[in-house]
Amino acid sequence: MGAQVAQLHRLLACGLALSPAAVLADPSHSTKPLKLMESPRGVLEAAHFGDMLGLPDWMAMSLSLVSQPMGNLTGSKQRTFSSIDMQAIDLSLSRGFSKDVADMAEFDRWSGRASIASYLGPPPYFSTEIGAAFPLQSLVDSPGINEGFWLQGLWLQRDSPELSLKFGNNLSLDPLVASPAYNLYVNSTINSTLNLSLPGYPIAPSTSMGASASWRASDRLTLNYGAFQLSNQRAGNQVGLWKGWRFNVDQSDGLLQAFSLKWALNAKPQGPLLICMSPDDRGVVMQHETGCTTPMRLQNKLPEPVLQIGAMTGSWRFPQLNNPKRWENRANSLFTSATLPVPFALGHGSRLWGTAALGTEPAINQVPFFIEGGWITQGVEPRRPFDAVVFGAARRSFSPYARSSSGQRQSYEGMLELGYILQLSQKLALQPGVQVIVNPEGTGKNETLVVPGMQVSFNW
Repeated sequence: MGAQVAQLHRLLACGLALSPAAVLADPSHSTKPLKLMESPRGVLEAAHFGDMLGLPDWMAMSLSLVSQPMGNLTGSKQRTFSSIDMQAIDLSLSRGFSKDVADMAEFDRWSGRASIASYLGPPPYFSTEIGAAFPLQSLVDSPGINEGFWLQGLWLQRDSPELSLKFGNNLSLDPLVASPAYNLYVNSTINSTLNLSLPGYPIAPSTSMGASASWRASDRLTLNYGAFQLSNQRAGNQVGLWKGWRFNVDQSDGLLQAFSLKWALNAKPQGPLLICMSPDDRGVVMQHETGCTTPMRLQNKLPEPVLQIGAMTGSWRFPQLNNPKRWENRANSLFTSATLPVPFALGHGSRLWGTAALGTEPAINQVPFFIEGGWITQGVEPRRPFDAVVFGAARRSFSPYARSSSGQRQSYEGMLELGYILQLSQKLALQPGVQVIVNPEGTGKNETLVVPGMQVSFNW
């Protein structure tokens, strides 16, 4: 009897092994690591920029090139074209670049950093020429940007898994409050620092003396704090004259403080996306589904899913909008953002994101309230898994004290942006797109603007 039971067990095992369910078992559950598909390397990307220069292992250097040409098809009394170009070199010095984190002494965690950029283009400003209240190009997101060489960073930095610190003569507010999705857009209002319209705030490339700290309290929670100098020469109405090369401290300077909490929706940094290669054409990448016989991993270029909430307070002499000879001493703002992973019928991964900010002093804040959001999907085109489609929308509500250049009352200005990120290699991307500006300048008397454009970016 025992021998018959054993034989029955063997026959049952063979039947299960040959069953359709076993043949269609999902290979992604295999313990064997799946291959990772990475974006191709260009001719100049065989090595980093610093490696090509033969720099020592305690020195790192990178090169960034960005161009943003565009022109308006409708709206405005004139049809015009504009382009702004930026070339930046970032230099870092540290003894710890060649060491593993576990082998680092405290001195190895510190680095000296500098960033110099050359801007070509404005003035004149494209947004002013076509009658929009806010720049359509992210490279012009600070008032007073003009041609020349800008010192847009000079600081000391400490990096570790738990605590990061920055102290410097030239720091910007951007990393402390920006949403993870911002860098994927061209319009300045959704690729900038919370649409802040207060004078003196150090928004790149303008900078000021300051310090910031980032403490990772847990796998998900990060606390961030920063304090920055408010100065007309550093980031105020004289920023275009000095371009970051002014190192003064004056009794009339103010202080900006910012605090934020970030809650990561993933306990660990997001990994690659799961995809399925077409069995009929290996150049076609399909959405991964249960039963895929040729699964792979795909390099993930989507922003990290995170929730953020924070506040800023500035102490300075902020001029009133309707009477610049009078001022307020305080400027407070609250902000929040969310970047969420969402399922979608197309592509290999998607993000839904939104941001809102509220300023409590409309007498000095041109945009006391704004709300914006968007959608990002990677891999919509089956043969181009690294490309992404981006859509963004923003609404900026003007202060009741705000007036246009012609003295008219302003209500709101809306913006829609649709773009396609064509990832040609790991470092080179083209981003054609179109922007629609609704109620330009917020007066209710200007025709809607339709502005196609392009962004070319190369980070080496």
